[in-house]
Amino acid sequence: GKPDWLQVGLNIVGLNDIFGVTLPLNAPLWSLAYEIWFYVFAGAAAYMLSKRRIDVAALLALLCALSIHSYSTSWYLVFCCRGVATAFTLSWRNRIKLTIAGFACLLAGCATYEASAASRSFANIAMFPMWASETLVSVGVCLALPLLCTQKASDLLKPISVSVLSLSRISYSLYLVHYPLNYALDLWLPRATELSLASSGAFCLRGSLVFGGSLLFYLCFESKTATIRRFLARRSGVEHSNAPC
Repeated sequence: GKPDWLQVGLNIVGLNDIFGVTLPLNAPLWSLAYEIWFYVFAGAAAYMLSKRRIDVAALLALLCALSIHSYSTSWYLVFCCRGVATAFTLSWRNRIKLTIAGFACLLAGCATYEASAASRSFANIAMFPMWASETLVSVGVCLALPLLCTQKASDLLKPISVSVLSLSRISYSLYLVHYPLNYALDLWLPRATELSLASSGAFCLRGSLVFGGSLLFYLCFESKTATIRRFLARRSGVEHSNAPC
């Protein structure tokens, strides 16, 4: 049928699941809504903290973002704030101990999440509520980050740095379009019901096409954001703000 453009617009501005529903053809957009409004919340808060004064527009943006997070799943805002707080642990000395504790939390969170999640393969055991498992995963990742932000870790990862940086550049495009691309491929490559050489080949072909489509999307759109920023900076005079009068 015809697309519901109102729902499309609500998904674009991150108001899906608030005033509408997440588009069925791109289910991962539910997480993008949290990300968008956290950036609004964090940006407004950081602006007022840096200026050391209350700004009406920033305060309204902060309250709006906070209201939206409160209406939806509010503990995801806590997860995002925990990531910000991690920046203050980068100078801690006991980074190895933090990382060990982080991996313990991560493994515990993953194990309890997988055991609690419903599956067609085995009966689930509700050991922990899902939010508790998600919290353990979030804490585990945050505790491991300080060790990864060291020169020694950077040197160890240097052999794969080029490929990792390349993947990181297109990661958002991959996140944004992989689901609808995969959904569209169902029309041509039906999903297999059993494991075989043919189904494995079809799976690899599907993955390659999704990755290639995401890369094409990145080259056409996301890779141009720097050009757009420079254009907007020239139009607003930012580049000449430091020029002598």
